[in-house]
Amino acid sequence: MKRFSLVFAMALVLAVSAMALAASPGAPLPEGAREAETFELQADGSWARAMNARSFNSGSAAGHCNRECWNFELVNHVSVAQWINFSVDGTRKDWQVLKPGTYASDSVSARISSNNDVRITFWAEDPQYEDSEVESPPIAKWFGYGIGDESANGPGMVEQWVRASDYGPDNPLVFTIRYEDGLADGLLYRIWEKIEVTSQHRSSDYHGTGAVEICVTNLKWWVDPEKGGFVSLDEDENGNGNGNG
Repeated sequence: MKRFSLVFAMALVLAVSAMALAASPGAPLPEGAREAETFELQADGSWARAMNARSFNSGSAAGHCNRECWNFELVNHVSVAQWINFSVDGTRKDWQVLKPGTYASDSVSARISSNNDVRITFWAEDPQYEDSEVESPPIAKWFGYGIGDESANGPGMVEQWVRASDYGPDNPLVFTIRYEDGLADGLLYRIWEKIEVTSQHRSSDYHGTGAVEICVTNLKWWVDPEKGGFVSLDEDENGNGNGNG
């Protein structure tokens, strides 16, 4: 069964280093490369100016004499950027608890697809008592996950529970979803949440926050990391500039 590869940040750095060849930032453009007009085939069979691809021409060949044959090399190089498509059907979880107990609930469904490994960084704090004038312990919380539609059948389908308080903004949980797990076709992950309310928890409201970061593992030099489009080549015809594209 497919599983997340749970690693700490340092282990991730080592893993990424090992994949350097497979996750190349892309070769620089040849000296003197000239951007050419690029088109994309539309659903109706027509051609329109491409918004998601661009191309460049470089090099030349010429001859002038009486020799029998001329030979020159043709090179075609295609650099493909990593993309991510994802959707999450909820970013907030609300509980209403009558009495102490340990409870679990299907929290979030997330669908994700990509053409390379995807790195997820995650942390979430235990809900804290909102009345600062009165003491009450935080509510212990765990997260778990299941893969596929069958993971909605109950918390018994959870593959692993992760204690929320073990991680924070400065030491988040970092894991990698591998391309080989089926990312090209898309994967469904169902995130479960478990809380433990005891007799030591005062009545009132508890509140906690967290954050998730989803990142590509193969960012090309010609992709703007903030906007996701092409970087500008205005300042460097070889594509080595830091334009805003």
